[in-house]
Amino acid sequence: MAGFLSNFFSSDMAIDLGTANTLVYVRGRGIILNEPSVVAYQVKDGVKKALAFGDASKPPLLALHGWMDNAASFVPLASLLDQFYVVAVDLPGHGKSDFRPNGASYFHADYALDAAHIVAALKFDSFVLLGHSMGGGVATLLAAAIPKSVRHLILIDGLGPYSNSAEK
Repeated sequence: MAGFLSNFFSSDMAIDLGTANTLVYVRGRGIILNEPSVVAYQVKDGVKKALAFGDASKPPLLALHGWMDNAASFVPLASLLDQFYVVAVDLPGHGKSDFRPNGASYFHADYALDAAHIVAALKFDSFVLLGHSMGGGVATLLAAAIPKSVRHLILIDGLGPYSNSAEK
């Protein structure tokens, strides 16, 4: 599967770079899975990338990874979500996405804005939103910002964004 990671390139719109078959092991059994397509999209502070699994004509599911993780963490799960077109985002500074410029922040709200940009780039009017850990916090912010677009919100080890009391 490492071969498809070298096929990244930048663009000012979302681009599907094609697929091939690969063998993935889930729960000890081999499953033939279409190798994910690489989707690249341009935002003002750089190129962001995502992995797309499945048929783009199926209902979309946007997957947001946890801290110290990347889009590839959803590879085993994507094989079990074949009823969806799964787009697993590499958030800025993670995986194959660009880092933010020097001095920029990496707050949950910043990531939620990045996710909103990919939703717009991919023209998802209505989608399922899946977040793991930190991605769960980002997903709750995104769902709150565009509630009419999020059909379902699924959180894995995530309860919302981290916050402190006003005194801190």
